[in-house]
Amino acid sequence: MKLLNPIVRRLAAPACLAALMFGAGAAWSQIPGSDKSTTGMTSAMIKFFGAHTNFIAKADLRVLDKNQQETTLMPIGFQLLGNRMRMDVDMAEVKSKDISPEFAATMKSMGMDQMTTIMLPDKQTVISIYPSLKSYAETPMSKDESDAANVTYTVEKTRVGKETIDGHACEKSNITLTDPKGNKQRAVVWNATDMKDFPLQMQIPGDDVTVIMKFKDIKIGKPDASHFAAPEGLTKFENISALISDAATKRMSVNGPK
Repeated sequence: MKLLNPIVRRLAAPACLAALMFGAGAAWSQIPGSDKSTTGMTSAMIKFFGAHTNFIAKADLRVLDKNQQETTLMPIGFQLLGNRMRMDVDMAEVKSKDISPEFAATMKSMGMDQMTTIMLPDKQTVISIYPSLKSYAETPMSKDESDAANVTYTVEKTRVGKETIDGHACEKSNITLTDPKGNKQRAVVWNATDMKDFPLQMQIPGDDVTVIMKFKDIKIGKPDASHFAAPEGLTKFENISALISDAATKRMSVNGPK
C-alpha cells in the first residue's frame, strides 16, 4: 500500500529536480521515495480524517524502514479545507540519514529550502510555492490524481484497543479503504476521544517502508481560503522546471559559473 509515500514524493521531488539542474546529480537518491507517482494521495488520505476535514495543525511525518528503524523525520505545517490540502516544509528542519548536510545547504543556497505544496482536487491543480524565490508554479494534476479525486471509497473501521498519545485518550482502530476496483489502502488510526475523535496519529504500512504521521497544535475549524492560493506579488511559472531554470539563471548571474 502506497499512500503517504506519495506525499513524501510530492514534497521532495521539486527539490531533487532543482539539485539535478544545478549539477548535484546524486541528490535524487538522497530523498526517500522520490518519484513522480502521487496517485490517490489526497482523496484517500482525507478519508482517514473522518468528519475532520477543516483544521490547521503541525505534523511530524516519520518514515521507518523494513526493520522499523526511523530514516526520516519531516515536520510539516498541515492545513485541510474540505478536500483541499496544504503542506509547508522547511528543509532545515528535516532530519534524514539519506540527506547529507551538503545537500541541505545546496537547497538553501538555491532558495528552495522552504516550500509549500497546495493540492486542489476541485480545480485539478497543484500549486508549488517557493517563498525565498518569490515564485510559484501552478500545474495540472496528473490523470491518475484527477481520477483518484473522484473515487468513492468503502470505509471499514475496526476498533482494536485504547492508548494514550500526548496525554489524550485515544481509540485505536484499523481502517481499510476499498475503491470500486477492489484496491485497498490501510492504516492504523488513533482518534482522540477528548477532541471529537480527531485522528491524532496515523500509521500507514507499505511494502518497503512504514509512514507515521502525528499531529499537534491542532486548531479545528476552517482555515482561511486565502491559504490555498499563491500570495500576491509572486512570479508565476507554468511548471517547476521553468521556475528552477529561472532561479538557476539568476544564481549564475550573481555567482558566476562554477
